[in-house]
Amino acid sequence: MLLACGVKYWPRLWAVVWTSVVFGLAHGLTEKSVALALGAGLMAWAVLRAKSLWAGWTSHQLTDMVVDTFLP
Repeated sequence: MLLACGVKYWPRLWAVVWTSVVFGLAHGLTEKSVALALGAGLMAWAVLRAKSLWAGWTSHQLTDMVVDTFLP
């Protein structure tokens, strides 16, 4: 939803950056926030590129599965 609103009012790059920062901060202000923001940026790019929310949802689920499986 944030991405859709951002793209409506800003250039795509700024919409992706804004969405990524909000996503990273929503997961807490830690050293992992930067990695989360970068991952969110890739997911937002996938959504815009595929023109489908399923691209973001699928990449989020795959990321969660890999992280939960291999990282403590």
